Amino acid sequence: ARHPESAFPVAAVICALVASYPKMQDIFLGVFYKMCPYVLPRYVPRLVDMSDEQFRNAQGYREGESQERYFERIAGYISLFAAITQTEIPIST
Repeated sequence: ARHPESAFPVAAVICALVASYPKMQDIFLGVFYKMCPYVLPRYVPRLVDMSDEQFRNAQGYREGESQERYFERIAGYISLFAAITQTEIPIST
C-alpha cells in the first residue's frame, strides 16, 4: 500500500457515511468486492485451458499491471477493509 497511514481516516469517513446512509453499505461492499476479490475468502483456480492473461484477469490484475504493483494495490484494499472492520460506527443519540 502506498499510504497505509490513510486507511483509518478513510475508514472513519466510510463508516460515518454508512451510518448516515445505510443503503450505501451494500453499494460500498459491492464495489469493494469487485475491486479486491481477496476480501472474500475466494480461491481462483487455474483451469487447464486458461492462458496466463486469462488467469491474471481472473485474479483481478489490471491490463499491463506488474505483479509488484498488483500486490501493492491489493494490500491497500486489504488495509482499508481491515481498518473499516475495526472502526466504530458513530451512534447518534
